[in-house]
Amino acid sequence: MQLETKYAEKIISLLEDAQDVGLAHIVIELRPQDMELQPHQLSFFETLGEALDYLDSAAGNNYLPGDTDYPVYYKHADHLLEEVKQANLLTINKIDMNLNNLENLKEELKALAFKDKVISEMEKNMEKGIPEFTLNDHVAGARGQVDLTLHFKQSGQSEYYYFNKFEVALNQGKSIGRWAEIHGSFTGWGWKEHG
Repeated sequence: MQLETKYAEKIISLLEDAQDVGLAHIVIELRPQDMELQPHQLSFFETLGEALDYLDSAAGNNYLPGDTDYPVYYKHADHLLEEVKQANLLTINKIDMNLNNLENLKEELKALAFKDKVISEMEKNMEKGIPEFTLNDHVAGARGQVDLTLHFKQSGQSEYYYFNKFEVALNQGKSIGRWAEIHGSFTGWGWKEHG
């Protein structure tokens, strides 16, 4: 049975969830049109008896156990999970690396006191696989607003992202609140001068 698959992450998640709720017995139905292991091929059962009954039923529908044209397999969730992980080591390592990269960047932005909104936007852009992106933020200051631009870029050789730089610009324009304090305020009838 070919266990190397582009669906490894989803299958591993399904198997781990099944273990958590006590569905430790798996029947796998492979069909000729499915070139690799896919999530829809897995049927989950609480007991070995249920799994074997289903296996017998599937074998009665022109499915035969083993390596025939329409193979049906029984596996315990622990064994299948380990086999899928072993067959997809590069995929698993890549997922772990990407999660570590994301967590490291989140910690870096938190340490630099960026807002949660900015961190969330960064995560969304990384999940979309955008190769290069900028994020904008601002901080109110005593003499105006500080505008921040954060630059992120994905490596050309991996999916690893780098926080390349950030730009800081002081915007000394007076806020409308301070402007109104100095020059007057707008009422429904027009500007009222402060004097």
